Amino acid sequence: MQALKKHIVFFTPTLNKTGSEIVLFHLLPFALRDFDVTVITKYKGELYNQLPVGVKKQYLYNKQYGGFFSKLMNKLRASFVVPGILKQHHSAIWYINTIMLGDVLKYAESNKIKTIVHLHELQQMYTLLLKEDIKRLATYPEAIIANSNASAKLFAILEEQNQFK
Repeated sequence: MQALKKHIVFFTPTLNKTGSEIVLFHLLPFALRDFDVTVITKYKGELYNQLPVGVKKQYLYNKQYGGFFSKLMNKLRASFVVPGILKQHHSAIWYINTIMLGDVLKYAESNKIKTIVHLHELQQMYTLLLKEDIKRLATYPEAIIANSNASAKLFAILEEQNQFK
């Protein structure tokens, strides 16, 4: 009898053809060897329907941009559907592919979910986060993976300046 694989859930903004999302897309077949894999996107991008066979997929919101009706549907989905999607994965390891998914990291922390964050943003992106979100980023995840020296240096500078206290 084969042992059950650990479940890892990759959270990513859209699965559009951005650098970190293309890297994630190409790493998924390798992850399938050792993990039960789910990808959850905030919105469905162009690579969403091209995920490798064996990768489970879900999305949180219908449309990233749109009129009043789309915004209303996303608000309703945030209240009634998204919590159920996230709750399905409490026992998994969460790999969050960007600090811009602060709401996902906040949910993980409040539910004590093992979390890894992939850090690839540069300084200007931090201005979009609240100080409490930056503190959570620095203190909660079990691991933070910086994909460049520039990202790692920026994070170290913020830490030196006590931005996380």
